[in-house]
This record gives sequence, C-alpha cells and structure tokens, in this order.
Amino acid sequence: MMPSNRPARPFKLPKSYAALIADWPVVVLGMCTVLIVVCALVGILVPDLPDFSDPLLLDNLKSTIQRKKQNGFARSKMKTWMKSCKQLEKGKKMLEKQIAEHGAPLKEQKPSMG
Repeated sequence: MMPSNRPARPFKLPKSYAALIADWPVVVLGMCTVLIVVCALVGILVPDLPDFSDPLLLDNLKSTIQRKKQNGFARSKMKTWMKSCKQLEKGKKMLEKQIAEHGAPLKEQKPSMG
C-alpha cells in the first residue's frame, strides 16, 4: 500500500464555496444532482397547482387563511374559558361544602338567639 501524500488532519469546513468545490468536487456534484432530481420529481408528481391569475381566487385563499387563524384563536379562548369555568365550579362546590359544614351550627344557634 502506498502512503498518502496528504497529511492527516481533522475535518474543517471550507471557508468559501470555491474551497468547498476544490476540496469536495464529487460531494458537491452529487448534492447538485440530488437537488435536480428531487425538483424534477416534485414538478412531475405534484398535481396541478392552483392558478392565482384570478384575483378572486387569491382573495379567497387569503380569507381562508385568515379564518383558520381566527378559528385557532377562538378555540384557544374557548379552552381558556372552559378551564376557568371548571375552576369556578370546583370553587363553588368547595364553598357549598364549607357552608354545609359551618351552616348547620349557625342554624342551631339562630333560634336560641331570637
């Protein structure tokens, strides 16, 4: 086996695009090929994209996106309100329990005071 003329050194990222191409030409070519193939496949396999030459279609898309945002906001508000309602229900039950526990002695004391 012939010794390598290249000194052993840890991998360093190239400082420029030109250095990357000079140091790793096969890798750069391979990545470009993969990118070209993926773009070609996407162009072939993706169904027809919507045509936005009609301004009404574009407005419809914008309003759909806006409605989705508003819907998400309304859902989060509703969840917050439901959580608050559940906490209020728990507090109400605790207060009713306390009134039931402490209210019975008060009812017994009322007739003796009058």
